[in-house]
Amino acid sequence: MRIILTALCLIMLTGCVSQVNITYYCDPIGAKIVEDKTGQIYDCPVTLSYQVSPAQQNAGSVTVDGLTAIWVSGAKTYIPSIVSLLANGPNQSLVFQRDPKAPGAYTDAEYALQLKSLSVSQGMLNVQQQQLEQTNQQNLNNAVANLARALTQHHNN
Repeated sequence: MRIILTALCLIMLTGCVSQVNITYYCDPIGAKIVEDKTGQIYDCPVTLSYQVSPAQQNAGSVTVDGLTAIWVSGAKTYIPSIVSLLANGPNQSLVFQRDPKAPGAYTDAEYALQLKSLSVSQGMLNVQQQQLEQTNQQNLNNAVANLARALTQHHNN
């Protein structure tokens, strides 16, 4: 009985998936992802969506054509095809690992650090901008309140 319920749950899960979203990560960060079939280039990380056909639903999986991660040094990691099991749900992920023996490891590590540093700097700028906007809004509210008081006093005199 337990096996039948498990099978029914699996069928229900896979039957409902009409799209699979795969988020591709790169280690270290900073690589580009290239789709072999289309030549489309993406910044990593990226989430790509794949429609699930009825035949793929019946098979319980989606096969994605090859992808290549290319780091700034020129190092590459190639995956000829990816089989996404629908039982794993509609949101999945995959990490491209750079071959540590490929030339240019230092270059890629340095670039990854620069990207992280830029990300931290951008985060700090966003916080400062939010604080400035809050201060501006408070100043505006105070100015409006002062103007309203001045108009009320002028009207009463």
